[in-house]
Amino acid sequence: MNKVALISGANRGIGKAVASSLAKQGNNLILVARNQLEIEDLADTLCAQYKIKIATIICDIRDVTESSDQISSAIKQMGGLDLLVHSAGIFHYGTSIVAKAQLNELFDVNVVGAQQLTNICLPDIEQSNGRIVFISSVTGLQGFAPVGGYAASKFALVGYAQSLAKELLETGVKVTTLCPDVVNTDMGKPSGLADDQMIDPQDICTTINYLSQLSDAVVIEHIALKCRAIEQMMNVRK
Repeated sequence: MNKVALISGANRGIGKAVASSLAKQGNNLILVARNQLEIEDLADTLCAQYKIKIATIICDIRDVTESSDQISSAIKQMGGLDLLVHSAGIFHYGTSIVAKAQLNELFDVNVVGAQQLTNICLPDIEQSNGRIVFISSVTGLQGFAPVGGYAASKFALVGYAQSLAKELLETGVKVTTLCPDVVNTDMGKPSGLADDQMIDPQDICTTINYLSQLSDAVVIEHIALKCRAIEQMMNVRK
């Protein structure tokens, strides 16, 4: 029987890459995004290519609870839920200069939305002894001068995910946070790095596949994926 994965922010970037990777492996999908045209176009393409079942949920992650019945219904129709991937996220520059409205938005999307979606999916994930993967950032492990607001939201996401992992330890549900450096997506383009210096979205997919191959004896709370180019720049002795 095909496994079922739900991916938030599935219409572009990391989420789209993860959806495509999981579809190729034969997983049925529930795709959550706010851009109806993009998500339905992706669903049509993956259905035609891999002959899988796909449900689409059109909603803003900030208002995901308004779609809770629709999400629960899609999970029921799919026969359960084995994997939840949180890839919806936004970015704003700024530390001392970040505006309150931007800071609120960062937390609403990057943290609160993920927590609320988790709560909606948790009964089904527990039933399958499944896996939850949060896409955070290296800025959720280490602060950087220009991105304090974004880092604060990603630190919060890491803290929430680590706490959730401990809370669910006895249930068999596995929780891991991936903390990549600059990824080759629209969000990563302003970094100034060349495409081959950024993390390929496929590296995220490969990491999720790796997690799925581990035995239940293994607990991995977070994995950092760093850019070699940035590490080399930071390692230069002056």
